[in-house]
Amino acid sequence: MPADKSTFGVFEALSQENKQVIRQILESKSSLSSFKTSYDEELLRKLRDFYSSCLGESELNDIGASPLVKFVKTIRRLYRSKDKESLLKGDVKVGGLTAAVAYLHSKGISHCLFLRHRY
Repeated sequence: MPADKSTFGVFEALSQENKQVIRQILESKSSLSSFKTSYDEELLRKLRDFYSSCLGESELNDIGASPLVKFVKTIRRLYRSKDKESLLKGDVKVGGLTAAVAYLHSKGISHCLFLRHRY
């Protein structure tokens, strides 16, 4: 029984084993050729990328918050833009919320998150 647990049963042991299996899958560099569809390959690649992005804490600490601050400033500038300097798309002026959502979409971020958590 682990020292930090007051009880430890079959379900806790199974949970730990599942976490180890998932970690092995995400950390392995095995080939993706065993998948039946390209969608499965793409999904595993994205999961591995996301997992590995959380592992480089020392690198992230060295970089600091400057990329996030730049990103937020860009969103604010686009969202608050109501002047003639806003983005142009063809002959149609695009600014404000439309420009901010388009920018988020270009970065692979769902606009639903932005709209739900504005303030």
